Amino acid sequence: MKEKLAALVLVVCGAFGVAASGWAQAEWVRTEKTDPLTNASRVRFALSGRFLQAPSKGSVDKPSFVLVCDPTKTQMRGKIRGKVLGAFIEVGAVVDSGNDFERDALFERHPNATLVGVKYRRDDEKKVQEAEWFHSGDFAALYVASQYGGTEIEVNNLLYGHMLTHKEGKGEQVRKIVLSVPEYLGGDVVMQFDLPDLTNVSDACGLVEHNR
Repeated sequence: MKEKLAALVLVVCGAFGVAASGWAQAEWVRTEKTDPLTNASRVRFALSGRFLQAPSKGSVDKPSFVLVCDPTKTQMRGKIRGKVLGAFIEVGAVVDSGNDFERDALFERHPNATLVGVKYRRDDEKKVQEAEWFHSGDFAALYVASQYGGTEIEVNNLLYGHMLTHKEGKGEQVRKIVLSVPEYLGGDVVMQFDLPDLTNVSDACGLVEHNR
């Protein structure tokens, strides 16, 4: 009887530990798709996060961080494998955009685009980073790209803490991102993403420069 009780206590404690850790156990969900027009291969990585401060009028229970990549691309004589094509965060609420930004040549094709002010912190760093990202047509998602830095630069900054392509064996990946974005006619929406190992994601998205 005592042995059964002890086993039950262990099971309950284990379940409680998983629940308490919440999204720390989340993994990148990989799906593959082929474009029927071009036959190009695409890989989608999605990671669930959690709301530390939920939107007042949200349509989802948790936010998602999504990367879309082409694993067939190579650069630097094969040292960089894959390429990130797009990255976005699904907020599930209407974000508040600012005024038209000062455009440069790279974004002249978006004459009416507006940006959303974003604040974030990586791991336990004390300094809060600030950025301005594009939003989706329905204002419910943020594209991890700005008029100053393309998608690769912004993604590298988020996941590795620097703008240049990460070099294999040099430093560690980011493990936690806390991100704040203003909600339209509401307060700030605060999200947290706990990042599991990035090896497979980086290989498919060209986020790491390999030694050979």
